[in-house]
Amino acid sequence: MDDDDDVLGPTEPILSEHTTRRLSDALIAVAGDGALAAEIVRLLELNDVRTIRTTLETGVRSAVSLTIIADNNADPDRVIAANRLQLRERGPFIVAQLHAGEMMTVGPLVVPGETACFECLQLRRATLSEFGPDTVRLLAPMMGTVALPHITALTAALTVQQSMRWIGSLDPRVPGRVVVSRPFAVDVTEHLVLRVPGCPSCRPDPPVQSRSRVANRAVAAVGTVS
Repeated sequence: MDDDDDVLGPTEPILSEHTTRRLSDALIAVAGDGALAAEIVRLLELNDVRTIRTTLETGVRSAVSLTIIADNNADPDRVIAANRLQLRERGPFIVAQLHAGEMMTVGPLVVPGETACFECLQLRRATLSEFGPDTVRLLAPMMGTVALPHITALTAALTVQQSMRWIGSLDPRVPGRVVVSRPFAVDVTEHLVLRVPGCPSCRPDPPVQSRSRVANRAVAAVGTVS
């Protein structure tokens, strides 16, 4: 054994055979037309995950394993409309956003009928803001700002990481969670978003007994959105 082996350690693959097989069988739809969507596609394909491109206004066929809503130039109404469209499609999806390069959010990963949706996140965010319902509108100009390339790449990497955790192993810690990063503060946090009973997008709430084991384990995880 040479010195490099001592430093680098064993060279076994990081992903299990089962996870690798699930990822190679997956097909991810990336909805968006900006630099963020393009970078997400590039990183997924580097990981040998098949992708198709679509728009925020277009639904996807049932063969898709996951839809990623990623558009750094989208206004809040378009993102919420895309959220509602994907809820109607009944397939899992995740939302990635850039906020003027000062903050990025990845999530929640939505399992329709079981976990909080993107509008649930917006409603809970508004209740915690001094601007109330106007919070989303105030963020709109920031969302249209062009982010620095490395910030776009970081957001894409976090999005791909969360997506691969879900597709590769159905990690119960991913659904319903949002990852928030403030890159200039070198700060990354993760929060569980609880469903809003009156959410216009995903109401009514399903009975508790109808929740899947994945959703129940996700809700039982520590932390709520703050």
